[in-house]
Amino acid sequence: MKTCRFVVAFSLALSFVATAVAQEPPKPTEAHKVLRKEAGAWDAKMKIWMPGAEKPEEATGTEFNKLLGGMWVASVFKGELFGQEFEGRAALGYDSHKKKYGGSWIDSMEPHMSRMEGTWDKKTSTMTLIKTGVDPETGKPRIGKNVTVYDGRNSRKMTLFMKMPDGEFVKYMEIVYTRRARKSGAKSDKKTDKKTDRKTGKKSDKQTDKAPAKKTAK
Repeated sequence: MKTCRFVVAFSLALSFVATAVAQEPPKPTEAHKVLRKEAGAWDAKMKIWMPGAEKPEEATGTEFNKLLGGMWVASVFKGELFGQEFEGRAALGYDSHKKKYGGSWIDSMEPHMSRMEGTWDKKTSTMTLIKTGVDPETGKPRIGKNVTVYDGRNSRKMTLFMKMPDGEFVKYMEIVYTRRARKSGAKSDKKTDKKTDRKTGKKSDKQTDKAPAKKTAK
């Protein structure tokens, strides 16, 4: 009996694998191209508005974003908040069935994961995501909103809001991202060095040194 069940299960598994191999893997859609805007290395300048404070707290950080198959962007954020090291991870993609962007966020200061879902406005180059998490003190749902406006390819500003009991969204953080410039290639420097070597005639000098040595030997 056990052998029969094993054979059936094995056959079903083989059938599933064969079907998966026969089907073409999913490809990025036009909507996924928006995620390319996030890819790369970024410097971040943050402002945090604390309750009762006259001026916002300021901080800096870095973000490194990598595309996964053109369908996801994986983010690593590192910085310092309130004198403590801060690190966060995010994943953002597009759900072709829901027709919405969505993802998740975790960081070193909260014990719960937050989920995000929202839309892209092509006219204003704005991504709006509703963020649902858990209040660590009460255990109740906590709602936020992240609004990112893209200014060309190398700059974007994210404004974070928290939903109050009366339903109003209040701004509490602003992050301005600037894309890091690519380092000038060391490869071109090497080529220049090689050309310089040829111009200095090191090769001919070596040959000249060898010639007198042979004559002396004779």
